[in-house]
Amino acid sequence: MGRSITRGFALAGLMSALLTGCGQWTPEYFSVPAGYVCKVLGPNGFEGDFEEAGQINLGGQGVGGILNRVVCIQTTTVQVEEQMLQDDPRDHQDHRILTRVGNRIAIDSYVRMIVPHDRAIWTSILAQVTPRQDQNYPRASYINVEDIYEIYAHQEVRGFMRDLGPHYENDLDMNNDRQTIANTLTAHLTARLAELHAPLELQGITISNIAPDPTVQNARNVALTTASVNQVAASLTANYVKLEGIRAQERMINVLSQSRTPVTVIFGVSPDIAVPSGGAQAKE
Repeated sequence: MGRSITRGFALAGLMSALLTGCGQWTPEYFSVPAGYVCKVLGPNGFEGDFEEAGQINLGGQGVGGILNRVVCIQTTTVQVEEQMLQDDPRDHQDHRILTRVGNRIAIDSYVRMIVPHDRAIWTSILAQVTPRQDQNYPRASYINVEDIYEIYAHQEVRGFMRDLGPHYENDLDMNNDRQTIANTLTAHLTARLAELHAPLELQGITISNIAPDPTVQNARNVALTTASVNQVAASLTANYVKLEGIRAQERMINVLSQSRTPVTVIFGVSPDIAVPSGGAQAKE
């Protein structure tokens, strides 16, 4: 009797394993993409360790259509562009920063970051960030670096970029101090990510473009064009006066050369002028 009960429990346990094992007897392999680490998500939560390379057997379909899934985290360096634009396509608002005197400046920066190579951090990411399902393979979901950045750093970076404005007079001052701006943004964001215990490692921020309001730039272009025209006109006027002086001397010498009375022409009496000295020579 005891043996029958023991066998019954063993058989029930085997049947339970078969029912809840999500069809592990039917293999279905998933290849871990380059630059990602993946973990299997079963009916009772995440199973096993992270896989950094190779293939994972997700198994077939279990009772009730239950399927194991896989969640992958991006671990490569990613660069995100932050733009403070006049007409942001996301909300069509003016997001340019204001300088000390109220000038509006458009500024672009690139933020480079990576997820640290740490299994504890990977586990915390799975608990904090909702993965995006793969449209081509429903059993796989992904958490990309940009998803983590959007949660922890996106608004922080934009806030630090706005704080730059009151320290500068205009875009020319900012362009002359680009490296300092990049270093300042990097230091501020690094400290903020540490405060937030964000699962991101900042590698650096680079300033891409700094541009004034179009009306300011157009006014500068007009001023430069006017100055150039005036400079050319002044140069042409001076050259024209010199040329006409030379021509006048040539005409004078030509007229005097036709005279039968000897005439001496003295050069250098005054700038750019030749003066004839009249008078007949004494007779021999």
